[in-house]
Amino acid sequence: MASRDPAADFERQLLAWLHITFGILPEGRQGTNAEWWEIEIDGAPVAIGLVRPDGREPQPEWDWLLRVEQSEPLIFLSLVADHFEEGAGLRRRMPNGRIRVQFKSTALRHPFVDQIEGT
Repeated sequence: MASRDPAADFERQLLAWLHITFGILPEGRQGTNAEWWEIEIDGAPVAIGLVRPDGREPQPEWDWLLRVEQSEPLIFLSLVADHFEEGAGLRRRMPNGRIRVQFKSTALRHPFVDQIEGT
């Protein structure tokens, strides 16, 4: 059952997908207007952030933004990008050399699977 908070629904699905797919239960961190997780995939650090609109009210053009930041090769980022419209991610190179891609909720095409058979 979906809640009235699309960001919370997405967060639950994303965290469940991380656990099912990679066996990871990341510990959340919170900053100003953002939540993020630091995980390790194949020995490389990955930062995953969930940004909610100011005041936690959905904006007309998006309910949440997903930010993924990782060093090349972008294996994990590619897996995440497969869930969104092709070319939908805003990509930039950060001063630390990592690549950050940001996806709007409205570009999500394939929800993250949050259950597997038998759960």
